[in-house]
Amino acid sequence: MNHDSHMTITFPDGSRCRVPKGLSLLEIMAESGHKFPQPVVAAKINNRLTNLRHKLRVDSRVEFIDCTHPEGFRVYQSSLCYLLGMAVFRVFPGVRMHVEHSLSKGLYCALEKDTPLTEDELRRIQLEMEAIVCADMNIHKEKTYLDEARQFFVKTGQDDKIRLFRYSNPHTVNMYHCDGYQNYSDCPLVSTTGLLNLFQLVFHPPGFVMLMPEPYSAAAAENGPEVPDFVPQPKLFYVFQEYQDWLEILELEDIGAFNELVVQDKFHEIIRISEALQEKKIARIADAVSQRRIVLIGGPSSSGKTTFSMRLADQLRANGLNPVPIALDDYFLDRDKTPRDINGEYDFESLRALDVPLLTEHFAAMVEGRSVELPRYDFISGKRILRHRRVEITPHTIILFEGIHAINPELLKNLAAELISRVYVSPLTTLNLDNHNRIPTTDVRLLRRMVRDYLFRGYDALETLQRWQAVRRGETAYIFPYQNDADHFFNSALVYELAILKRFAEPILLRISTEHPEYSEARRLLNFLSYFQDIPPEHVPSNSILREFIGKSVFRY
Repeated sequence: MNHDSHMTITFPDGSRCRVPKGLSLLEIMAESGHKFPQPVVAAKINNRLTNLRHKLRVDSRVEFIDCTHPEGFRVYQSSLCYLLGMAVFRVFPGVRMHVEHSLSKGLYCALEKDTPLTEDELRRIQLEMEAIVCADMNIHKEKTYLDEARQFFVKTGQDDKIRLFRYSNPHTVNMYHCDGYQNYSDCPLVSTTGLLNLFQLVFHPPGFVMLMPEPYSAAAAENGPEVPDFVPQPKLFYVFQEYQDWLEILELEDIGAFNELVVQDKFHEIIRISEALQEKKIARIADAVSQRRIVLIGGPSSSGKTTFSMRLADQLRANGLNPVPIALDDYFLDRDKTPRDINGEYDFESLRALDVPLLTEHFAAMVEGRSVELPRYDFISGKRILRHRRVEITPHTIILFEGIHAINPELLKNLAAELISRVYVSPLTTLNLDNHNRIPTTDVRLLRRMVRDYLFRGYDALETLQRWQAVRRGETAYIFPYQNDADHFFNSALVYELAILKRFAEPILLRISTEHPEYSEARRLLNFLSYFQDIPPEHVPSNSILREFIGKSVFRY
């Protein structure tokens, strides 16, 4: 045997096999004889995410992943968007499709048509997608030089992608081809359309929702991925539409349009208007909750709940009330008493990580008008300081409890409903890279958390990424199921924030090396941030929600 013509493949379980050089990952899957419980959608080569048609020529560590894996889910989701674009291209030639934002365990999409979309038209798109899946056609990636890609975008009238690449200027662009259809994707795609059989289109005027498998559900881990039922979320949908209205006020269609204004030194107006719109929303919420005794402010990690509660307190003071903001994080158990998850890691996302009996005792005391000695949690030492400060309760006191579990019904199940108002806070973005490549809300929160963890909590970017999947699982189990119970929604997204976070996040992401499984995620985030023209952080107002993550806030945390 000529060893120079072969290479060694190492799998995550430590097993190895030797295969001829130059084989694609699809061929290596067949050669290895490995059995895979779910259809494989992508692979990680030396911790770099890639599609299955990639050919190997050197010894490598290879991990094959399915759509229950977080990165595999991203590949599957991006591939479904490609499939949807292909179907729309065939059913409605010349009609533009927009993948706008998440909704009800799927993606809300819309078409630019002269007439409103009908259920029959949506059914035709669904049938076309199913036909493409049944045909099991190959999807090929082609690295196209930027100038050539631009010529294609001009020829096909894709102004969104022309704008996107005006300032990022990558050497090549990943174009994917399938049976005469081609489009750009920011994420690797599956190798064949036959893998994309799990989806459902649901009519949601004026657009529709494309449902897809859930990556973090317990059912998916045990029984394999499946498409969930559609659950209407009218309040959440309204917030997304409201944000879209804000973007129209700012005259922003996508990141390319945003970068144009930054280069023209017009970002000052974007910042002022973005902050003014949020302040106006906070004032309205303050007016709505002024008659309640307790306001519960919940939402997922890194949503800006603490700053929101402090700015809400300012507005309530303007209404003649005495607001008392209290962070549920200060009720964390000492780290050595924190429950652990199935992997043996600290489960900070569980309600059991809080001292619920002490919380209940304090709730009852404050409702009765008695003073309370509040604790303080030190994230560096992992210890709670008891009797940190005393709160005196008056007839004009309104208590603001904020934390990821604040709207969990278990927290205040013994208090009368008329005493309480619930506010759900999350950065709900609708400004996307282009019409087909969206900016997930989770990416905004991840970058916020990464910067804050590094600056103020003693964690580097690698540790934040290592914890993130546990955070996401906790949100799916303990937070998202209760968001429909909120009385009010506050969108904490700031259209300019990623241009600020870029300067903080890039250096710490660059420190993550290829030896870590999180390298592929770090590389993805760096590529994502490369699309943004950055803005110096000194232009961020001192009371902005963004200051909670980058520092120098007028508020004390």
